[in-house]
Amino acid sequence: MHSDVSDAYRHLDSALRFLEEGKALVDKDPVQASEKLYKAAEECVKALAIHYNLSDILEVVEKRGRWTVTELDKVEEVANAVWKHCYIHNACSSDAVFNESGLRYLDKAFEIATQNSIPVYDVLYIAQAVTQ
Repeated sequence: MHSDVSDAYRHLDSALRFLEEGKALVDKDPVQASEKLYKAAEECVKALAIHYNLSDILEVVEKRGRWTVTELDKVEEVANAVWKHCYIHNACSSDAVFNESGLRYLDKAFEIATQNSIPVYDVLYIAQAVTQ
């Protein structure tokens, strides 16, 4: 599968759009807000797959023509493994793992995750909130 940085940016832009839509719906329609926020997280996971060039997963997605929970879970596990390695070995800074400026909130999420022993995908929304 041919994925490049522009594909990752596209997913991140979608994630930000879903995040804003979800935040706007929290008080009005919590069910719709939850769905939008889930889509935001899903788009971040897709961007991570492209960023880390997880070709085995990306090839399955291309062949199937869509993402499934199975592929999303695999990407989350890879991200958690990277986070855990960096945390245990105190080996990475956020710049060492997420070095593209377009990954807007992932570097802050990594910093928060490392400081608080929380998986990166669990703090993405917190990173987004404290950055604004």
